[in-house]
Amino acid sequence: MTKKLVIVGAGIGGLSVIKAIRESTVVVDDLDITIY
Repeated sequence: MTKKLVIVGAGIGGLSVIKAIRESTVVVDDLDITIY
């Protein structure tokens, strides 16, 4: 099952969240990131 992360109103904060997730040790291969 694919995990979904939805970021609403992604501005500077949203982009920094994505950057932090990509740099973290969490496996994000099965993570679907959606930005609105």
